[in-house]
Amino acid sequence: MMKLTKYFEKGSYLFENQDYKQSIVWLDKALKIDPDHVRCLHIRALAKGKLAEYTGAMEDFARALLLEPSNAVILSDRALVYHFMGEKEKSMADFDRAVMLEPENGYRYASRAFIKDRIGDLEGALEDYDKAIALDPEDAISINNRGMVEEKMGYANKAQQSFMQADELESILKSNDIKHASKPEYKKPQFQPPPSGNEKRLSVRNYFTILKGIFTSKEEFSAFIRFCKKGFRA
Repeated sequence: MMKLTKYFEKGSYLFENQDYKQSIVWLDKALKIDPDHVRCLHIRALAKGKLAEYTGAMEDFARALLLEPSNAVILSDRALVYHFMGEKEKSMADFDRAVMLEPENGYRYASRAFIKDRIGDLEGALEDYDKAIALDPEDAISINNRGMVEEKMGYANKAQQSFMQADELESILKSNDIKHASKPEYKKPQFQPPPSGNEKRLSVRNYFTILKGIFTSKEEFSAFIRFCKKGFRA
C-alpha cells in the first residue's frame, strides 16, 4: 500500500504541474497494484484528455464510473472531455446527470452553463447561471459569467449590473484572502476548458473563470485561490 500511495501522489503531483505524460507513467504503476483505484483512474483519464488521447481517457472514465456511478465530479469531467471531442449530446447528458445527482450544488449548474455558452445555447446558459446564483448568491464567478452571456444576448444594462455585482464580491474575496491567507490541503485536479476570447474582461476574473468547475464548494475554491495566485491553464 505504501507503493500505491507513493505512485498515486507522484502521478497527481505531476498532473498538477502539467507533466501529463509522466503523470500517466506513475498512475499506470499505481493501477497495476490496484486496478480499481478510482482516483487514479480519474486523474489518468484527465491526463489522457489533456493529451487528446480520447479513447484511453474514455476507457478510464468508464471504469471509474462503473465503480462509482454516482460520482458527479467524474461525470462533469467526462462531459468536458466529450465537449472537446465534439460529442455535444453525450457531453450534455453527463452534465445533466451530474446536476440531477447534486441538484443543490450551484457549481454543477455553473459548469453546465459554461459549456452551454460555448455551444451557443445562451438562453440555457443564462438559466443555469441564474440557478447557480440562486443557490449561492455570493458566487462572483457565475455572476460575472452571467453578465457575459447577457452582453452577448444584447441585455447591456443587465450585463453591467452583473459585472458591478461581481466586482463588489470579488473585492470582498480579495479582502478576505489577505485577512485569512493560509495554505490549504490540495484537492484532486480536474479537467477544465481553456480560455476563449470571451474571457477578456478583468484578467483576474479570467483566471477565476477557468478554475470555475474544479471545486465542489465555495470554501474549496477560496482556499485554492489563496494557495495558487499564479496563472493556470486548464
